[in-house]
Amino acid sequence: MVVVGVALGVVASQVALTPSIALADVSILAVGALLLLPLGLLVGQEAFAINNPLWSLCFEMVASVVYGCVARRNFHFWYEMAAIALLVAGLFLVVIFEGGIGLPAS
Repeated sequence: MVVVGVALGVVASQVALTPSIALADVSILAVGALLLLPLGLLVGQEAFAINNPLWSLCFEMVASVVYGCVARRNFHFWYEMAAIALLVAGLFLVVIFEGGIGLPAS
């Protein structure tokens, strides 16, 4: 369903009259959407500009990884700290580039 949603988003972005999204940016956005990464921030768009509901799946995957680290105690403490540090660094980058984690001001 993610692949179908991304494909429909790419088609919609090409059909719709949106001059703000260049063709080269659409490919970056599509790859980011398929990998559930907020690569839209790199091209000055929303985090998931191709398919907005993917933000939910992205955070669901993050929550699953965190839960997996906590529920299964097979991981070492430093692996868990490294995962948490990477998540904090990612959130920090989003806040730096976007100025916050909410909707952009109009």
